[in-house]
Amino acid sequence: MTFTMPLQTVAGRTYKVWVTRDIQTWTLQQTYTGDGTQKSFAFDETAAPPGPLHSNIHPSSYFFRVEVILP
Repeated sequence: MTFTMPLQTVAGRTYKVWVTRDIQTWTLQQTYTGDGTQKSFAFDETAAPPGPLHSNIHPSSYFFRVEVILP
């Protein structure tokens, strides 16, 4: 299963998308530089390598957060 999330950006800001399965161990998945356009974040759970995001059960539960860094 692939999870997708639109992300409207603002020029000059940086956006970091973090993913976790347990709300304790967050893994940075993507960083975007804001330019005023909408970005599309996608996370394919079946392609997660061994580690904190890997699961043999599909679909599995994941949590996502977006960190916005101001200039």
